[in-house]
Amino acid sequence: MTTIATVQSSVEILATFPDFPESAICDEVSQARVSIDEAMLAGPIHRAFIEMLPEAWRNDPGVEIFSRTVWLKEGWYPMAPSFHLDWGQDDAETTVETIMLCLGDASRTEFILGAIELPERNNERHGKVHWDELVAAGLSSGRLESWRIEPGKLIRFDNRTLHRAMPAEKTGWRMLIRAIRGLPMQSETPHAHSGTSPRQFTTCRNNFVPQTAAEKHLYRLYRD
Repeated sequence: MTTIATVQSSVEILATFPDFPESAICDEVSQARVSIDEAMLAGPIHRAFIEMLPEAWRNDPGVEIFSRTVWLKEGWYPMAPSFHLDWGQDDAETTVETIMLCLGDASRTEFILGAIELPERNNERHGKVHWDELVAAGLSSGRLESWRIEPGKLIRFDNRTLHRAMPAEKTGWRMLIRAIRGLPMQSETPHAHSGTSPRQFTTCRNNFVPQTAAEKHLYRLYRD
């Protein structure tokens, strides 16, 4: 493996978020990489999150909000459970910052803290194996540390911070809100998601409701 840089994987806790009941969490409207003005219309949790952002972030027209609310059962993952760097940024020159909030303690994202080496290439197929092996060796030697996100805390990290989703330890709602700063225009990055707008980023929602006996049988596990 050829290393292009050694960077610091770190997380900064910024503030404590106000308490919101689970009923409010599940009613909030998830946002797919939208402007601050648009996210202000998503609900009281998004408004409170935006109001707690640093002034420089709130006044930056390039800052975008990305959020996802999911209901998890014990053992379910909110996303693929592999270590990764956000936004496919695999160089040491570009900085993409994220301020993130997790509400609900069903699934707590795992972050890796310490010095990590960036490989020359970090595609999905090779990167998963590399990061898993690197993390295991780093944790074993004590060079790296593992830290789980604390629900209700605003944290800041960047595209040099390794992390992964963790399985839900119990049933419940989970909401993750991110403010993103420094992400290149979609047309400027080969890792961007496709769409009709230069800054469009979409997520998928499943509105399917089983109707027939066969469909209900197949989806019974999601109801039990």
